[in-house]
Order: sequence, then C-alpha cells, then structure tokens
Amino acid sequence: MNFSNYTFNLKKIFKRTFNYYKHKIIFKIYKKSHFIGSYNKASLLRNFNYVYPEKLGNNIFLLNKNLSDRYSLLIDFVKNLKETNINILEIGGGANPQQIYLNEYVKKNIKSYVLETRNFCSIINEKIPEKYLDSIFYTHEIEKIDLKKIDIAIFTSSIQYLEDYRKILNKINNHSIKYIIITESIFTNFEKDIFVLQKNLDFPIPCCWISKKKFLHILNELDYKLIKIVSRKKGFYKHNIIKSKDFATYDLIFSK
Repeated sequence: MNFSNYTFNLKKIFKRTFNYYKHKIIFKIYKKSHFIGSYNKASLLRNFNYVYPEKLGNNIFLLNKNLSDRYSLLIDFVKNLKETNINILEIGGGANPQQIYLNEYVKKNIKSYVLETRNFCSIINEKIPEKYLDSIFYTHEIEKIDLKKIDIAIFTSSIQYLEDYRKILNKINNHSIKYIIITESIFTNFEKDIFVLQKNLDFPIPCCWISKKKFLHILNELDYKLIKIVSRKKGFYKHNIIKSKDFATYDLIFSK
C-alpha cells in the first residue's frame, strides 16, 4: 500500500484538527513535521526537555501497580533469560523507566542505562531516588555507555521520535547487542515511513510512523531474527487522515 493515495489540504486540516486528534497530518520528511509541529525548534525543545520532566517531578520514578504491557513485556522476557546479570540500554522512555519495574518484579542483578536528551538528563539525575542510584544511569551520550556489555536494547515507545532510527540500530548492531525490543510503537502497512504530529501533551510532537515491512527488512539485513510480535490497542491511537486499518501498535522482540 502506498500512502500517496491520501490527499489533503495542509492549511485547512492544520486549522481544523489541531486539538482534536492524537496524530494528524502526513509528512514525507522529518524537518517539515518538526517545523510545523513546533512552530520553532526552541519551543519544542523547551517543552520536552524542561517543562515535561519538571511537570512530572518525582512521579518519574513512581511505580504503577497496574502494570501496563509496555513494562510486562520486558519483565516476562528477562525472567525467562538464563542470565542472572543483565545490562539494558533503554532508548527514551526516561519518564518512568523500565528499571523500576524490573527491580520490583525480577530477582536478578539488572542495570539500566537510559539514553535521553541532555537537558532531560540534567533534571532527572537530580531526582533519582537513592534506592535506584546503583541500577539506573541516565546519559545523553551513547558514547559514554560501554555497549559491548549491553545485553538488551529497548525502545520504550520511543523509536518513533528519532529523526533517523537507522543510526542507533547500526550502533546496536556494530556492538552485537543480542536483543532488540520495541514496545508500544506504531507501524503502518505502507511501503515507506511517514511523519505525523502527535498531540496528546500540551505541545505537538513530530514522530515517525514506521513502515512495518521496511523495518523488518532492515532488521533482517542486520541479522536480527524476529522472535515475537504482538499487535495491540486497535483503535486506541487515531489519525485524522489515515484509516485505522492501515496502522497498528506493535511490540517486537528481535534476537541476534
């Protein structure tokens, strides 16, 4: 299927739907979605890097007893690994990291290195509770993480916010990280990736809806085998143009 079948008047849709949908409009390139979604780069960065983490405050490390699928997936996976010492690279997802749930539900020696933006890290590093200081480490520089020691790389509903996700996948592959996990991310039936605007916070965020076919091909080229795929939350996410049958939320687990 080709998304070129969808046609629209950009100005009309932008005015009519700005506050109505979680996702809206279609862009072929990231820069255009970034410009229109944020009006200016400084506004988007300030909201995401300063306002968002400050609003969350200590809730960032608040354990939610109603365990959602985005956390139970990794918990169940790690429990079934024979290894007892496990190092995890979590890309994004720094607001309520996976590690606090692993500490609670998995009796293994686990450490997580959370990759987030520079300013996000500067705020969050001041809020880490003492009980997590030996198991959660935030950084904005992937070069500061010893990727050779990482067992699992997980994108916690975050891969869609990367301008070029292929770059970090190549880094993961170059260091032979054994497992790649994608949680709660939207994939489409289209041949190519598209960029849309997400509107469920106080500010719009450009994000990529990835072509499932293209993504599986990329991982196959990197010699990663798909070992689990879960499609869920049909109809939970909406777009003002794209039909619900053309996309879904997926959890994916790959192994090298």
